[in-house]
Amino acid sequence: ATKERTTLALLILLHHREVPHLASNQGDRIFLVGELGFRNEIEAAGFIVAIEDSPQTTMTDNEFQSFKLDPLVKAVVVGIDLSFSYRRLCIASLYVQAGCKLIASNKDRNTTNRKGDYHPGGGCIVKAIETAS
Repeated sequence: ATKERTTLALLILLHHREVPHLASNQGDRIFLVGELGFRNEIEAAGFIVAIEDSPQTTMTDNEFQSFKLDPLVKAVVVGIDLSFSYRRLCIASLYVQAGCKLIASNKDRNTTNRKGDYHPGGGCIVKAIETAS
C-alpha cells in the first residue's frame, strides 16, 4: 500500500479510538489482518498489535475449538493482507464472535493494477470475516 493509503487507513482506525473497545493507553490490543506497513503505523500511533506467530496457514477443527484468545484484544482491524490465510480468518472470526469490534480500514471490493486488471481488495477480506463470524 502507498504511504497515503496507509495513513488514511490509520486515520480511520484513530477515529475509532473514541469507541470504548479501543483504549491504547490501557494496554488493549488489536488483532491485525493487514500488511507490515499498516502494522508499523498502528504501533507508532500507540496501539499494541497482538501477535499470532504460527507459520501455519491452516486450522483444524480441534485447533479452532481450543484456540486461546488474548483477553486484551478488543478489536480486529482489517486492511489489505496479501498473505491472508484460512488460519487468520479463523482467528479473526473467533475474536469477533467473542465480542471484539471489527474495524475495516477499507471495504474496496477490488483494485486495479497498472494493466487495468481487477484483483480482490480489502473488502473481500472484511466480508470473509463478517461471514465467518
